[in-house]
Amino acid sequence: MRTPPGKKDIFHMPFIISKLSQEPIVLVQIDLASHEDASCASLQAQLDRIASDITPLVMVLDLRDQEIRFCDMLLFLADCEANPKGTAADPRIRTILLSNHPMLPVMRQRFQQRLKISIHQACTMDEALRIARTTLVTTSPGIVNDSLISS
Repeated sequence: MRTPPGKKDIFHMPFIISKLSQEPIVLVQIDLASHEDASCASLQAQLDRIASDITPLVMVLDLRDQEIRFCDMLLFLADCEANPKGTAADPRIRTILLSNHPMLPVMRQRFQQRLKISIHQACTMDEALRIARTTLVTTSPGIVNDSLISS
């Protein structure tokens, strides 16, 4: 059933979090078009809870097939600055942006300048997982099976 025009869809989840089994990696899909403070707070709280149990945690933020505007980047940066727990600014979380959108290098540069955070970028899920596993092996040896890196 479609939501009538002008009515808010209260059942729409603007994000999905999927934890990979046996690995400290979460895949996050987010709908930037429906950015709301409540949904961002919910996403951050869930990531904070996961990072409390699993540290370090790698978050692959899947932004493929989305239109990323400059204001989206500024909102994301402001959320990270205001409350770093459960965001890319959380020291327990390593972030990988999954997309080839031309705005992402600017976003990565802003994070480096303002928050002193290095964020990786990947164009495919395979590449993102390879970066995630390599990051985990170099920062926390023994946490990931080395044979997974080449796969």
